[in-house]
Amino acid sequence: MKIIRLAGIPEENRNGYSIKRILTEPLKHNPENIGFYLTTIPALSKVKCHFHPLAVEIIIFLTNGTIKSGQETYHLSTDDLVVISPREKHEIIADNEVRLVAVRIPNFPDDKVTCE
Repeated sequence: MKIIRLAGIPEENRNGYSIKRILTEPLKHNPENIGFYLTTIPALSKVKCHFHPLAVEIIIFLTNGTIKSGQETYHLSTDDLVVISPREKHEIIADNEVRLVAVRIPNFPDDKVTCE
């Protein structure tokens, strides 16, 4: 798992606007499609442990949240990004309501397997 803290990325000024180079992620193959999912997890609940056999999943936190991968627990802040490799088990825990955008590359609607 790779965590990217937006606050730590330098801003580049560009003739009247600015950019932050957030992420360049190498892909193992050319995807036919990409899926974007706006997700809301109610307070005191979670997205149970699962993994995606085929997809790289990029999660952009719109609120604070917690993600667990293996034995590690990570506390994420608004605007943090998490890059999850295919087959990497993870769960998202919501102490308070969590809002996020999940991006799956490639996007297969059935590419989610729950942990045993």
